[in-house]
Amino acid sequence: MENWDLSSDEKQDWNAPELDLIEEQNPVTHDDENANPEEVVGDTRSPVQNILGKFEGDINKTLHIKRKRMETYIKDSFKDSNQKLEQLWKTNKQERKKINNKFCEQYITTFQKFDMDVQKFNEEQEKSVNNYQKEEQALKLSKCSQSQTLEAIKDMHEKYMEGLMNLETNNYNVLFDVDGELRKEMSVFKKDLMKHTLKYSSTFPSSD
Repeated sequence: MENWDLSSDEKQDWNAPELDLIEEQNPVTHDDENANPEEVVGDTRSPVQNILGKFEGDINKTLHIKRKRMETYIKDSFKDSNQKLEQLWKTNKQERKKINNKFCEQYITTFQKFDMDVQKFNEEQEKSVNNYQKEEQALKLSKCSQSQTLEAIKDMHEKYMEGLMNLETNNYNVLFDVDGELRKEMSVFKKDLMKHTLKYSSTFPSSD
């Protein structure tokens, strides 16, 4: 334990109650000039231990407050991350619904056109039963129309799948960013906690 040398200036910094307490616990007697030095050291050790105990209490209180603040900050960070994830899933659900509705309408319109073309072909076929050339021409027109319709369906399906893949990629990137931010914040909290712990541990040396 380090030796404590209390100068006159340091004594002036103490408030009156502390000086009175020291004087009460260690009354100074000038009558006995031949007092044992070990007894004198034992008398002055009590106020020093009181001061050290006060320092230790202040340090423990400060560390407790720091720990509580960090726990609150970590809880708030987890809460914020959960809110971001909930918002992400909500947005993802809305985007999926929007894409499904869009392509569902296009599919319905396309199949309706396909049915109309088939119906038109049947009508033309009935009208041209006795006319081979008209029947052949109607067949060619119908095949061409059906081919274009099938090509349009194929193209819409590819765009639909591409839209879903882009949505999944964007969601993965957002999740990756949220996870990275959370890991970064936890790393900063850990370093800050270790720094404060080492700082206050070195301030008050452990006694054997």
